[in-house]
Amino acid sequence: MSTKDGQLGQHYEVLVGLAKSEPWVRGELKGTLREVTEAAARTMDIERVNIWLFDAERSRMRCIEHFELSSGEHTDGGTELAAVDYPDYFRALAEERTIVADDARGDPRTREFTAGYLDVHGITSMLDAPLRSSGEVVGIICHEHIGAPRTWTAEEQNLAGSLADFASLALESAERRQAEGALRRSEELTREIINHALDAIVISDENGVITDWNPRAEAVFGWTREEAIGRTLYDAVLPPRHHEEHRQGIEDYLATGAGALIDQRIEIHGRGKSGEEFPIELTVTSVQIGDDLRFSAFVRDITDRVQAQREVEELNAALEDRVQERTEQLQEAVREKERLLEELETSHLELVTRLRELEQKSQTIRSDLERAQVIQRALLPAEPPDLDGVHVHALYRPGMNVGGDLYDVRALDDGRAAIYVADAAGHGVAAAMLSVLFKQRLRMVDEAGAPLAPAEVLEHVNARLSCGFLTQGLFLTAAYLLLDPERGELRVASAGHTPIVLRRASGECELLERTGPALGLVADASYTEHRIEFTEPGDRLMVYTDGLTDGLRVHRAGEIAELVAPALTGDASGASGRLRELFAAIEGRTGSPDADRDDVTLLVLEAGRGASSFDNDPAPESPAAARTTSGSAASKVLWVAEDDATTHVDVRGHGKWTHCDALRRLADTAREADRRLVVDLEDCTHLDSAFLGTLHEVVAADAPDGVSVHQPRESVQGLFEELCLERVLDAVDESPAEPPCTPTPVEQDLTSRESQEHLLRAHEILSELSDENRVRFEGLVKALRAELGVSEE
Repeated sequence: MSTKDGQLGQHYEVLVGLAKSEPWVRGELKGTLREVTEAAARTMDIERVNIWLFDAERSRMRCIEHFELSSGEHTDGGTELAAVDYPDYFRALAEERTIVADDARGDPRTREFTAGYLDVHGITSMLDAPLRSSGEVVGIICHEHIGAPRTWTAEEQNLAGSLADFASLALESAERRQAEGALRRSEELTREIINHALDAIVISDENGVITDWNPRAEAVFGWTREEAIGRTLYDAVLPPRHHEEHRQGIEDYLATGAGALIDQRIEIHGRGKSGEEFPIELTVTSVQIGDDLRFSAFVRDITDRVQAQREVEELNAALEDRVQERTEQLQEAVREKERLLEELETSHLELVTRLRELEQKSQTIRSDLERAQVIQRALLPAEPPDLDGVHVHALYRPGMNVGGDLYDVRALDDGRAAIYVADAAGHGVAAAMLSVLFKQRLRMVDEAGAPLAPAEVLEHVNARLSCGFLTQGLFLTAAYLLLDPERGELRVASAGHTPIVLRRASGECELLERTGPALGLVADASYTEHRIEFTEPGDRLMVYTDGLTDGLRVHRAGEIAELVAPALTGDASGASGRLRELFAAIEGRTGSPDADRDDVTLLVLEAGRGASSFDNDPAPESPAAARTTSGSAASKVLWVAEDDATTHVDVRGHGKWTHCDALRRLADTAREADRRLVVDLEDCTHLDSAFLGTLHEVVAADAPDGVSVHQPRESVQGLFEELCLERVLDAVDESPAEPPCTPTPVEQDLTSRESQEHLLRAHEILSELSDENRVRFEGLVKALRAELGVSEE
């Protein structure tokens, strides 16, 4: 046998021995790597053999196993080599399968190690083979010869590669075992969490078939896990009346990725194995694992909670009865003088207790009203639909926490659009409930999905509202529009609603009167329709509720057209701002933020392309908000800080007409004291037209040296430019304005007459700045002059 054949046989035996070694069989990575380095050193008579692994960035590698033949010792190495220090060597590792360096000090790939590594250890020759994992080089096995340089034979190179492959297998096997162990522990932990959860957990597939069922679910519903798995939710969990709703929610989620049942906490009834129903709290979440979709239902039996709520309600009723009984006793005590003192002393403490209870209930009612406002606002459309050939702008403001106004703009399946504005009689909760009832009874399409005619829609909802739902004095007015963009036709029916204003692009105005009585008054009422062409770009139609004209004597067509003219003129981009200006005039008529005001809804439909907008959010400083936050420093808009040289006015939030007199008074005081006026708008979110006119008046009186306007936001700067406030623009300073001391809130103490006079003056100033401003504010100025009895100039 030749020497070569002998070496091959020996190498084969080495590899076979490694494959049979105990560390390899037991899957011990450290022991296997020690077997590999020792086998390499002893087989090829090499003093040093070590294994190195790269870091994640391949910028350095670290020795994890080192064996020296002479001492027979293994160490964990710990030495690190950085690519930045040995660039040629790291480049060679990336480009070549093995590095065969017979003369390590002269080889261009390894000579970088001469001074700091080769000379230190007496290494003359190196043979490096790569370690691979998933096709990527993750490290090397390095054979380092000490003594006279040696020439590495082909058989030795092959053995080095085979040993590297064996070490690579050990590394991959260890990583795989580690991943499998982590997965197994994760699954065990998940199962333990599910099994010990306090809520029933029911997991099903997209068809509602149950795939998992925890012990708590067994206790709640009575089915064992073996009985439940394979059944559907409809068999094991839900009563029949909830089946269709649940199926529809799942279908919506599968079709759109969102659904009313998903990720929502809802209260419904569940059904146990015995058929008994009980209240539950249900939350359904979805989990997508690859192509597999699962739904997890978290169920809590709330029978005790519902019973407790019922008991609380019964207790409250009993307490109310006791209050009534005690009141009668007090009245009797007044008539019986001989028992007056004793009864008064006894009743005093009880009355204090009852008053506290009433205060607590009053607070609860206020909280409920605030929540009711949020719920009612959810009935309003959040985002305008994309309508072909038209755009729409709407503004909604309730007079109280909740109101009776309601509107919607909905794109129908056949390309047409349905629009309605409704106004329930009265204010507050009763009107809000009536508007909700209207929305529930409203039917826009027939059974085939085709849009119903406006007259038919109103007749249908009127019949449903009149059948026992409404009592005397409760009714609604409503305007319903059906738009056909393809034909350019608009069909309008009005149930006792305020006149609808149609302004053509040419400037011609027309009022569309009601086509039938208000809803809920006559059960068999019939309605007609207006049919109009609505194709000319610039044609505009305005639907509004009677809160717009509240407190005004507006009857004739010309008066109504003049009142709403500012909202129906100008370019399309400023429509939403003009609606806010019109609403500001309505607030101005009340005289003070605490005055009662009817609900207001304004909707403008315009032919031609453009962006639509819905404004359903009153500013924090609106009268409704002011009633709940008056007196709080956090609600103040104007803040002032002064020293001998400067009056610093900080405008925070929404500056409006109620703050104008205070701003004017601060400016007059600064001028008289020869102090510079600094208006800081860094925290200002919006300015209404009255504030803008007052600001222009103040700046014009002191500009350019006596006043500066600092850091207006882009939206506020846009208002300056839109309304041609050139004096204000000249006074703008983009640098920060530091107050000379700690600012304090500015109190507002205007009378109604003074407020309206300043409101008129501010809009007269704006009207004088440009022709567009004159057209925009002409109607508002005339209305304010009429209310104040000021003659036309």
